[in-house]
Amino acid sequence: MNDGTMAMIVEWTLLCVVWMGLTDRFLHHMGWKRSTALLVLTAFLITSYSEWRLFILPVEVNVSGMLLPLLIGGGLWYHLKKKRRKYMMTSAILMAFALILLRKLFFWDPVLLFIDEVMILPVLCVILCFIVTRYATYHWFLLCVAFPLSDAFYQASFLSLTERCVIGGEYQQDLFWASFTLLSGCYLVIQLLQKAGLVLRTRIAPLIRFKSKSPTNR
Repeated sequence: MNDGTMAMIVEWTLLCVVWMGLTDRFLHHMGWKRSTALLVLTAFLITSYSEWRLFILPVEVNVSGMLLPLLIGGGLWYHLKKKRRKYMMTSAILMAFALILLRKLFFWDPVLLFIDEVMILPVLCVILCFIVTRYATYHWFLLCVAFPLSDAFYQASFLSLTERCVIGGEYQQDLFWASFTLLSGCYLVIQLLQKAGLVLRTRIAPLIRFKSKSPTNR
């Protein structure tokens, strides 16, 4: 599969799902409207191959892979509690360096790739998100900040070895949207488990509960 294909598939799928209203409850929990989510997803699709070239350095910045996630992260910043902002920013930076380290290790020694890197890095990122916090808004903030920063520093490390450096390119978009999909899947599983536990506790458990006789009736 070519770089960027996974990102396009996920974006189009999410666009259809949001348009049908299947994510309204989740968007309401995040404080978003359906129209806002559709606008953001459309912007990601339109700017997938839009790149700005810097005049000082031979660097091209992809709008969809670099700028838009950072803008969304900046918007989510205001929804974080003030006491948690420094902690979350520090966590995002540490997560970015963890991603850089892993990508470097896989670049130096490809034998470590027991599965595709596009699967390993999102799994690690989602695990770190749940270790740091359990709140969805904080998870999205970590994703939107950690991935662009990690790709920027990773690509900058090869600046002297290449004539063209693209930050937030198709491969970075695949990593970001794979993490987004995996994190959304985790939320879905958690909600299903919570509903199953509620049904088991309120409806099934009373049916199988044995009533013990009082001492006078024994």
